[in-house]
Order: sequence, then structure tokens, then C-alpha cells
Amino acid sequence: MAKKSKPLLIDAQLREAIRNSGLTLIQISEQAGIAGGALSRFMTDDPAAFRDLRMATAARVADALGLELVPKRKPKT
Repeated sequence: MAKKSKPLLIDAQLREAIRNSGLTLIQISEQAGIAGGALSRFMTDDPAAFRDLRMATAARVADALGLELVPKRKPKT
């Protein structure tokens, strides 16, 4: 049997969207009106770095990227 992969959490989805946006972190931070350092720390691979964004900041980044939060599709029974 094939093993089901875990769905990506919101933070991982946002990082993926940022990586796939075609924009630089500077461009995104300017469009979102946030500090570039906060976005840079969020995107770092260094596990010792503080990687979270406040919800308000994440919402501004999502808006700058044209993203919205939607419910998951429920599996058909």
C-alpha cells in the first residue's frame, strides 16, 4: 500500500508559495509592507533561527502573493 503523505501545514505552504512566486524576498517584503529581515528569518533553513511570522505579518505576505485561506476538501464517503 502506498503511504499517504502528510498535508503541508500553513507555514510550509506559505514558504512554498514564496519560493514559487518568482519574486525576491525583498520584492515580497516591500509589497507586503513588512521588514525584509522578518521574511528572511522565516525562510531560513537554520533550525536555530526563529522562523515564525506573526499572523498579521503572514496575512500581509499572503495578500501580497494573492493567496487566500480556504477550507480543505472533505473526502467523499
